[in-house]
Amino acid sequence: MKKLNLLIAYDHAILRESLLNSLLHHPSIESIETVENGQQLLDACNIKLPELILLDINMPVIDGLGACKAIKKLYPSVKVVFLTMHNNPQYFYEAKAVNCDGYIFKTAGLDEIIKSIHKIQAGEKYFSPAVVDALLSNTGNDKNGKPNLTEREHEVLKLILDEFSNKEIAKN
Repeated sequence: MKKLNLLIAYDHAILRESLLNSLLHHPSIESIETVENGQQLLDACNIKLPELILLDINMPVIDGLGACKAIKKLYPSVKVVFLTMHNNPQYFYEAKAVNCDGYIFKTAGLDEIIKSIHKIQAGEKYFSPAVVDALLSNTGNDKNGKPNLTEREHEVLKLILDEFSNKEIAKN
């Protein structure tokens, strides 16, 4: 597997530095750059284009959603994974709308972050199982604790997570 150039975009220094130190010597990583806001992220991409970006949603100057949208427009080959505390489905849908390649909660361990990197390097998308659980739990539950979704809603949610377009979902 080709080693990749990674860029970590986080405004919290402790998390940014922890990720840097944890991933720095991983065999699948060639180099790591770090930035602390969305504008620095865009500037860094103009200097040295990374293959993958780990990005927070809440950042100063330009938030993560805006930065992702700009990066995907300017550099469609760059992969973007949101690493965030937001488990509100609205954030997930906004992240999908700006064409992110992955979405992981900050509560994930290093193993899951590395797993997401490998899946994305292999051309797949990665949405943490915790993200799927959060999406399902926010739909409300029946008396048995199961999500209150119709069979079709389950199908549509699975198709969304599998990256089908609205047109493709409508045809299914």
